[in-house]
Amino acid sequence: MNSWHTGLTGPPIQLGDGAGMAGDDFGNLVVLAGDGRSDSFKYVIETGEWSRVSGMNAPVNASAMTKG
Repeated sequence: MNSWHTGLTGPPIQLGDGAGMAGDDFGNLVVLAGDGRSDSFKYVIETGEWSRVSGMNAPVNASAMTKG
């Protein structure tokens, strides 16, 4: 299991190097890693903590990325 997300702190920010992010239907941050794959995290404003929602390489739900 990848653990590159361990220790994430602070609110979501803009990503560079071709990566992107969007919210999903559940209010989670979706990190778009390219190749139609993603990893999802939830950021809790009250505690300032991140938690992983899905495993690496989960298929991207494109419809969630089109919402304003």
